[in-house]
Amino acid sequence: MDGGDNGGTPRPAARRADVNASSPPPRPHDALPPLLLRRTAGSEEAWASLPALRLNLAHLRRRRIVTLEQRDEAHMAYDMLRTRILHRFRKDGRRSLAMTSPAPGCGKTLTCLNLAFSFARQSNCRTLVLDLDLRRPRLATMLGVKPETCVSELLRGRIPAASALLRAGDRLAFGFAKGPVRYSSELLHDERTADSLAAMTAAFAPDVILYDLPPLLASDDAAAFLTRVDGALLVAAAGKTTLDDIDVCGNQIAALTEDLGVILNKSAFMPRRYYGYGYGDR
Repeated sequence: MDGGDNGGTPRPAARRADVNASSPPPRPHDALPPLLLRRTAGSEEAWASLPALRLNLAHLRRRRIVTLEQRDEAHMAYDMLRTRILHRFRKDGRRSLAMTSPAPGCGKTLTCLNLAFSFARQSNCRTLVLDLDLRRPRLATMLGVKPETCVSELLRGRIPAASALLRAGDRLAFGFAKGPVRYSSELLHDERTADSLAAMTAAFAPDVILYDLPPLLASDDAAAFLTRVDGALLVAAAGKTTLDDIDVCGNQIAALTEDLGVILNKSAFMPRRYYGYGYGDR
């Protein structure tokens, strides 16, 4: 098993229902004129013109990316989570979601990728994924990709988003990091990053933006960025992550953005699910 981000099927877990009883922090995209976030002929053309990313299906299966195709019943757990997120986001007009964990090795990148492919299987959902774990990026490795550009150049405003993104299929695109990136915390906190991401959002009009962030307790990188997203999910590892770690991270998240809950990964316990209810042979 890969010690970085491989893990078992995630199980969404409820936590601290009253953690955001007060008014949630302002969402970063509220500053954008609503018209900019609608799809236009320009955003359609910009999306279609992104360079194509060719993925090796066998490599993805070995990495436990199960949602690209519906060959493995484990995709159902991710699809359930996807549907809950989409319902919540569309109801509240949100689009950006951060994935983080208390420590390395909890499976956040794997979870992020499986969610991304699950979102992309929705015919009306255009999804953009950025690797912002700039000290130890894993997204490209998990996909078996050797990127030519680094997303940090996009954040600094040195290259346009069209030069930093690769499109996998019709509804999914990635921005990869080539780490480690020096002064990553300062970069994630820099207002140039906010400006670059706002321009990217306006240009491509994605329905969902997933950010793979560093672990919360490993550095201040994630905390520097969480105010820029509409919500965050915490990925915990069964048998590794302590309840104290979850509580500390949950409080940090709730102070910076909306806490959308915890995903318990690498659990040997399988809750009662009707995984036998599939399509079967026709």
